Amino acid sequence: HQHDFSVRGGGEKTRYNMSMGFFDEEGTTIGNNLKKLNLRSSLDYDLSRKLQFKTDIMFTRYDQDNTYDVEDYEFGSWKSLRSVAYRKMPNLSIYDRDTSNIHYGEYFTPLTTLQGSARDAYNPVAFANLGSQKRFKDNARALFSVRYFITPRLIFNSTVTLDIFDNKISKFLPYKAIGYYYSSDITNHAVNEFSKKSSIYTFNQLIYRPEIGRNHELVFLGQFDTEETQSRWYKTESSQSASPYLTQPVNDVHLTWFGSSFSKYRALGFFATGSYIYKDKYSLMVGAKYEGNSKFSKESRWGLFPTFSVFWRLSEEPGLKNLAFIDDLKLRFSWGQSGNSPAQNYLYFNTYEAGTSISYMDMQGVRPTGIELTSLQWETIDQINPGISFYGLKGRLNIEIDYYRKKTLNLYLQNSGIPEQTGFSSINRNDGEMENRGFEFLIDYTVVRKQDFQFNFNINVSRNENQVLRLPENYSLEYGNMLENGNYKISIVPGEPLGGFFGYQYAGVYLSDDDAIVRDENGDPVYGLNIDSPLTMIMGGPSGYVFVGGDAKYVDRNHDGKIDELDLVYLGDLNPDFMGGAGFRVQYRNIILNTFLFFKVGQKIINQTRMDTEKMYNYDNQSLATNWRWRREGDTTDIPRALFNDGYNWLGSDRFVEDGSYLRLKTISLSYLINPNLLQKLRIKEMRIYATGYNLFTWTNYSGQDPDVAPPSRPDVLPKDYSKTPPSIRLMFGANITF
Repeated sequence: HQHDFSVRGGGEKTRYNMSMGFFDEEGTTIGNNLKKLNLRSSLDYDLSRKLQFKTDIMFTRYDQDNTYDVEDYEFGSWKSLRSVAYRKMPNLSIYDRDTSNIHYGEYFTPLTTLQGSARDAYNPVAFANLGSQKRFKDNARALFSVRYFITPRLIFNSTVTLDIFDNKISKFLPYKAIGYYYSSDITNHAVNEFSKKSSIYTFNQLIYRPEIGRNHELVFLGQFDTEETQSRWYKTESSQSASPYLTQPVNDVHLTWFGSSFSKYRALGFFATGSYIYKDKYSLMVGAKYEGNSKFSKESRWGLFPTFSVFWRLSEEPGLKNLAFIDDLKLRFSWGQSGNSPAQNYLYFNTYEAGTSISYMDMQGVRPTGIELTSLQWETIDQINPGISFYGLKGRLNIEIDYYRKKTLNLYLQNSGIPEQTGFSSINRNDGEMENRGFEFLIDYTVVRKQDFQFNFNINVSRNENQVLRLPENYSLEYGNMLENGNYKISIVPGEPLGGFFGYQYAGVYLSDDDAIVRDENGDPVYGLNIDSPLTMIMGGPSGYVFVGGDAKYVDRNHDGKIDELDLVYLGDLNPDFMGGAGFRVQYRNIILNTFLFFKVGQKIINQTRMDTEKMYNYDNQSLATNWRWRREGDTTDIPRALFNDGYNWLGSDRFVEDGSYLRLKTISLSYLINPNLLQKLRIKEMRIYATGYNLFTWTNYSGQDPDVAPPSRPDVLPKDYSKTPPSIRLMFGANITF
């Protein structure tokens, strides 16, 4: 449920606005809940005609309960709770039972099963109900600004903003959740993690508009801004506490890990622009920003980034000015550069690490973790942006079309290989280029605009393509052993988009042993030294697995009789071909209907859960699709045979890559404005009641739980879906009352 309350008012000199909101939602997975509190207060005060003050204070608190979020080192591939629920053997009970086959409230968590140890194949219901993870997050922002009119044409603006982020995570996994050895480092495992980030931003601006004539306008702007950010973090982990009620790592337990960090950086910027406008028809703006950041060494700390833009208002030209259907038509073009700094601090220092896990001659030691990088430079983004804006039909039609091209120069590369004689295997460096290009299209059209009835329709569509243009010769990003089941290959090479992946082409199932033969490009059998029988398809090298009837069939692209990396093809990436939104607004007298739909088209998703539940390779639970598997020669199916711990029936191929296109009804809202005459006795100016639905419908051909899979945060991570928790369907009823 959600509750919102706001008050606003004021007079000629003072205006205020206060609001409060509370949100409480139960998630679609056991143990997932979110509570959120929002507070905001703003005050505008005009001390005089020349001097104005403004304050804006916001506070948000998140109280979030989640199921225990496992780390890679704890459970490996069994880290997604919903994926585990799919894969868990169906003949294993949720609850333990006595000799009378009656469960007595304890979860069934055996030390080992056919699927592996309790650490590798836990009871997902026990894990969800007993494991816990609580997150408390506070965000506070205070903004103070002043505007002073030195003269009517010379204005000074100054703003100071303070941001504070506090984050606390407490995790606990009791032994009853997994039934593992008490001496294990994940038994009664407790984690406390704290992080705090505070930032101070200052913004000082001077705007001057000299008077130079009726048809001419000049605007000069000078700006100086600063940022100072510091972050603190520490984390403590423990295990083997004496009781599942001792959930804090500060108790007298086995301390398994602890660490802390502190970082700080500063940034300064000087920005100046000059704009000239002639008859509000032609405009030219030129400017530059001189920016410094403490993340760089003194030699590379400062960067200069120029910019300019122009526009031409065609609707003011004689040939178009008198056309009734054109309200405003403008062509726009801009070019500019901006700079990116590294995400890490202190890269231009030699850095070291100390800890209990680092030892030398049985003593705690110190080891180097980073090499001095004084030559790192700004990553520069060079961008052009032409566009067109059209307003017409007396304000009923608005069309915006924009094209952009972003070229990233001095690409910031991590883990670039260097000779290991230096003591390090890789460093961070500037080298390479990447390009993003695309367009954005918006149309907003009021089809009908009458006194008692209005109908408005809007749609926006965008497309983005990225491409790696250049990488250094010794920089290689390739991941994935394609001679093993379940893997896809990531290869970041010039000419290909970032986030793409490669795999085999799935061609169905060999219907019989005679079908698993080598064929040339014409489809004819290929014979070896023994001309009596054709060659048989194999996996990898000469001594590799020999394919037989019932095995998965993959396209042998080079017709050499082997399925290997020479047969890989580009399968796609998670970047959609198109994405956008659409909606309409219908108003009939006092009734208003609003809708908003969101869509993505063309994104590719690796359905990892489908792979896990169709591979028939181990003791994992399998989906209903395996009922149509190949069983005997002559069976016609696209599901290969069951083959325990052998074969190559689930290689990374397009079999498990699905189209993630979808259309989702994000919001639909119906509201009614009550007749003001009925509210006069209650001294209510306006009252609107409404009902709103969120995420009510999703149309998609994707077979997973939710097609809205977020893109990976790193280029070496595949876009896999481990049964992502779908968004919850919400209904909200409320009223807006104005006194």
